[in-house]
Amino acid sequence: MKKISDVFAASRHAVKRALNPPEQGIRHRLGLKNRPQSPVNVSGDQRTSNHGPAPQIAVVPQKQSTSAPKFKYAQKAVPVETEFSSKFSEAYPQVRAVSELGLMVEGPDGKIRRFPFDFGTKFEYGSPFEQMGRSIARQLGYIYDADRKHVIETLGEYRFDAAAKTVSFEVKGQATGSITDDAAIYDLGSGKWMLPQREFRGCTQACEEMLLAEGKTAEEVLQQTAKKMELIGKQEDGRSEDEYVKSLESRSSRKTVRFHAIDPADPKCLDKLMEALEIHGPCIFSSDGHARILDRMEKTADGQLILDVRDPFSGSALRIAMHDEFAREPNPLTARRWDAVFLQRRETSDPH
Repeated sequence: MKKISDVFAASRHAVKRALNPPEQGIRHRLGLKNRPQSPVNVSGDQRTSNHGPAPQIAVVPQKQSTSAPKFKYAQKAVPVETEFSSKFSEAYPQVRAVSELGLMVEGPDGKIRRFPFDFGTKFEYGSPFEQMGRSIARQLGYIYDADRKHVIETLGEYRFDAAAKTVSFEVKGQATGSITDDAAIYDLGSGKWMLPQREFRGCTQACEEMLLAEGKTAEEVLQQTAKKMELIGKQEDGRSEDEYVKSLESRSSRKTVRFHAIDPADPKCLDKLMEALEIHGPCIFSSDGHARILDRMEKTADGQLILDVRDPFSGSALRIAMHDEFAREPNPLTARRWDAVFLQRRETSDPH
């Protein structure tokens, strides 16, 4: 098996063409230029507290020959780097591996999840793989999809194989590649797609693409994302709800339906959200500054709420039991609320 450093080196020109303007190379994409540290520590696009998403490890590509193979997102098993210096391992024991797909981080529940890169100002160690974004370094202990004790079924996720030193995206336990060599776009079946955010602040951009891709064929999704994939996760300052709502309406030629809840546990608000899901389909659901796709809510006979959620931060699609951490702001100093944005179905009018 090729070393991960060879894979990164080989993918230099392919990544440059796919993700950056002509004058920018992989050095720019991996954040190796010095950038001023953002004054706001955000998790997804909108986070304003120290409870954000993912870490980042940047890689310095080596010289390559023109015949070197490029990295392909469509491959089912992606090699990872698992050996770090003792200094790095002591500072970040949660980081188990790094690859072109992101970081593999062990959460407080013992589950290893994929984290996107953080291209902000970094703590640097000896190895080119050992550059950790300052914002994400504070957040390695957080879980952004759901604690494994709340997971009823895993519909899709990244899976780390420590023995093989690879990471794969699996749909219901079966490894699958992206539908394109140039970006991570995974078919979950039934017209649903997973587009993981590539960088720390890219959650609303990834969610926008997933919402617009709902019900489309692979060819239609590739057409949709052809000019937008390079922007997913590359927004350094995040986007407001008004900004991504404007983008959704412009690109879809449809109106949006929005509502908010100050008390996330209010049964009336939850019933309203469930009703809107039945009428309009999936929504971009934001809480604690992090956006994800909420596909479905179902109430069992005993009153328990079951949710189908796609989280671009971890790249996971899960069926979970409703729990406090899902819709509540963990920082007691900030307001607790959630926001939902739907694309109105053309054959319906907004009942809200």
